Amino acid sequence: LKEGADMKLSNTSQLLNNELMTNYNQLQIAYQQTLSNAENLNSSVQILHSVVNETIEQNRRVHMDVRQVFNYVQNLTETSQHLETLYESMRQQNNVTLLTVFVYKNIIDTVNELDSTSTELIRNLTATQEHISQQRQRIEKLEKE
Repeated sequence: LKEGADMKLSNTSQLLNNELMTNYNQLQIAYQQTLSNAENLNSSVQILHSVVNETIEQNRRVHMDVRQVFNYVQNLTETSQHLETLYESMRQQNNVTLLTVFVYKNIIDTVNELDSTSTELIRNLTATQEHISQQRQRIEKLEKE
């Protein structure tokens, strides 16, 4: 009876030892997978961070371009106002030529085109800023996870 109990105890002990080793091996595999996932996530966060920084730099350059376009528009608007005054003065003196009208019209068209371009740039700038904000939120969310 004692020998049978010892044999049963030995078999049970061996089964428990085998299960323990199996569980330990599975735990090691899960740990390695978790570590690999964490490294991949960290790499993704770094890439995302780099992309956001590049987007911020592009946004800064676009902002400078928009400011420059606004300056051009302002200068052209002032020029067109001066030309309009000159044109009106020449008209009152019956000294208007076709060339004056043509120059004036071209300047007005250019001002309108630049105004349209600056509006488009502002829309692009706003969209870029929204994109940056979304990327920052994604980074913060990933960093918290």
